[in-house]
Amino acid sequence: MFDKDYFTEDVAAGPNKTGRTVGTIGAWGLHLVKVAFLVYSGYHGINASWTYAGNGDLARVAQTVGIVVLECTLFGLYLAWHNQRITGAAQSLAAGATYALGFLMACLGVVADSQLNSGVGLASVLAWYLRWGLPVAPALMALGAVLTHELAPEQQRARRQSAELLTFAEDRFTAHVAGRRAELDAAKTIANMQLNARSAAARQIAQWYASDHAQRAITATALQNAPALLRAIGVNVDDVPDVNQSGELDLEDLVAYLVEERLRERDQIAAARPVAAGGNGHRPDERPTAPR
Repeated sequence: MFDKDYFTEDVAAGPNKTGRTVGTIGAWGLHLVKVAFLVYSGYHGINASWTYAGNGDLARVAQTVGIVVLECTLFGLYLAWHNQRITGAAQSLAAGATYALGFLMACLGVVADSQLNSGVGLASVLAWYLRWGLPVAPALMALGAVLTHELAPEQQRARRQSAELLTFAEDRFTAHVAGRRAELDAAKTIANMQLNARSAAARQIAQWYASDHAQRAITATALQNAPALLRAIGVNVDDVPDVNQSGELDLEDLVAYLVEERLRERDQIAAARPVAAGGNGHRPDERPTAPR
């Protein structure tokens, strides 16, 4: 009826339940083989290092730590590869080179320890390895572990993200500085405009102040305010006659005002001067009367 029935479940190809169980047991057996080899090579490596370079307690502790670093690096690379944590091309290359070098040094340690324990003369290659290779083995494994970790795709992606964020922050800072600089330039321009306007206004005011019209206005204002100022300090004066629109007193009013002020001033002085008495005790304008 139909070319293909999409609702019919296809029979999955592959082993049956028994086969999958056996496969799982085999996979765990491989894990146990790896662990057993690490224990085996670690024991021989520690024994060889103690025999060849362990002259004291601290030296033996250091040699043991170095062999543990070597074995842990091999086991860590194995687990990471098995659990798909090593995926990048550069990361895979660094991990493979580190594992191959560590596996070779572990095998050399096993052979060297076997020859030392059997009493057979140690081969020159193994003697060189125990003198130079075994002490630097932890450093080489640490370097390989760092490269494997840092060359991971997620690490490289995180570094690129950090670089982009740093570039973004730098661009934002540059834009902020440019904006502040533009604001400063605008403020300078406005300040220059204000100062120039004030300077021009001051020049105009100075020119007007020197004109006759301004001087007449100043004189008129001073004459109007003078009586009040003099009364404030205790000098009694009459009001100044009104000035005309030009800011000047009429000539007749000015003359009359000056004469009146002069006469008033002389009367005040005369009234305040003491009268001198004559030799007979009378005033000069008073004549003595004859005795009766």
